[in-house]
Amino acid sequence: AQYLLGTRLGMFFERRSGALEEREPFDVDGLDLFLLKDDIIRRILDNSIDESLYSLYRARGYLPHGTMGEYAFRKIRGDCEKFAETITGLTKGASMTSLNIETAAGGRIIKGTIENLWPGGVILYRPAHVNPSEKLKAWILQCLLLGVGDKRQVIAAGTDAVYFFDEREPAP
Repeated sequence: AQYLLGTRLGMFFERRSGALEEREPFDVDGLDLFLLKDDIIRRILDNSIDESLYSLYRARGYLPHGTMGEYAFRKIRGDCEKFAETITGLTKGASMTSLNIETAAGGRIIKGTIENLWPGGVILYRPAHVNPSEKLKAWILQCLLLGVGDKRQVIAAGTDAVYFFDEREPAP
């Protein structure tokens, strides 16, 4: 029956080992920490953070049990609130919007939406160090803004530094 289902219907079944794998966190690190911080920062900036977050993240398995989990969550939330204050300071508390663009470059049409736009420019933020790909993304966004005649700046902010891509005239 398994052969028939596999060859005729394209249904394949995985073989399971005897024991189910379980994961119990003793510390929050790596990708889980990044995703947790990113979600908390977005909630803080959207003013949608509430006290049920600890229970939510604990149920999802991001946090350790008991007081270790509560302590880790308080520390992470405190770090996120400080970082969100940095972002709010850079945007001067203005609400963020998006901008639909369409421009021609090199015989091609570039069409899309620029997110995290505030009256002073665009801000890219991440709860980690600003890596080279983020700097490149910020520079490309600056070029796109200049291409549509928008001279606002682009900011790339991370836990290590804040980079400003200033307004400037495009090269002749």
